[in-house]
Amino acid sequence: MVNRSHTRRLAAAVVVAVGAGFLTLTGPSNADVTAVRGEAYAMTASVGLFGGPPMARGPIALVTLPATGSAVPITATAANANAIFGPATIFSSGPVNTSTQGTLGPGGSVTSTATLAPINTSGSEVFTATSLSSTCTATETGVSGSTTVVGGTIILMDPNPDTSGEAGEDIRTIPNMPPPNTTYTGTVANVNDNFRAVFNEQIVNPDGSLTVNAYHLYLLGPTAVGEVIVGHVVCGVTATTPTTMTPTTMTPTTMTPTTMTPTTMTPTTTTTTVSTNTCVAQLEGIRARTNAQLDAARAQVIAAVLPSQQPTYLAQIEAARAQANAQIDRAIAACP
Repeated sequence: MVNRSHTRRLAAAVVVAVGAGFLTLTGPSNADVTAVRGEAYAMTASVGLFGGPPMARGPIALVTLPATGSAVPITATAANANAIFGPATIFSSGPVNTSTQGTLGPGGSVTSTATLAPINTSGSEVFTATSLSSTCTATETGVSGSTTVVGGTIILMDPNPDTSGEAGEDIRTIPNMPPPNTTYTGTVANVNDNFRAVFNEQIVNPDGSLTVNAYHLYLLGPTAVGEVIVGHVVCGVTATTPTTMTPTTMTPTTMTPTTMTPTTMTPTTTTTTVSTNTCVAQLEGIRARTNAQLDAARAQVIAAVLPSQQPTYLAQIEAARAQANAQIDRAIAACP
């Protein structure tokens, strides 16, 4: 006798959709400042005399901005700034003030300043001014700097002797706002030393920051060799583009009901049955894949999104996780 029996069908189809819970990183918005560079000092000098080793002075009133910034200005002052080497006073000034400050985040910036007044208190230098100052500013859109000279003059030796055959002084007026890298060359009359003076010296550094030196005196010898830097400021920012999280719908994963065809054996009969364990195993596989995708999304948020913005996106991910697991639990309960 031949007996026929039929397997049971799976109780229901299973559809698991994670909706808006899975988030991907997309497009830029405005750049945020993530690190800052700021520095200022009034004067530094390194000069060697008569072929000897260089002697250092300064930096005077040095201030440095931490990479994490400071909304409150970091300042320094000094009663004066002097570069005196042996019998020679190469630079001198009255009181000096320096400052640097900067902030992170959207709209972050850095500003550094240095001011000295008056210049040439010794009365024996080539450069004289009522005051001298420099400033620079950096934002995520760029850097800029300037120098201000009030009542400034510089003494150069006249390259053309006058009618008496003697070389005379050539006194030049320094512009109130000299263009970047305004340069004068001359000779110190009493010692016949050569020099090059640069006002509003601007240097773009490898990291993109800007250095401004209000007055940079290069001493070319033969007696004095070295340099004096006055009114030194630096500004720079590191800016990164924040990542915006955009909801992305995952394609639903569908388990199609499976019908098992009866199998007839002769002379004996066997029955083929899809077990409850198989149904549950398939659903648990979907659960594992879904949770793995959501875990990857969570890691992506933590790695790429600003801490202040993370809670919103993490909450969306966990809501999607709860919804998906609830759907799977209901499907497991319907397994035959």
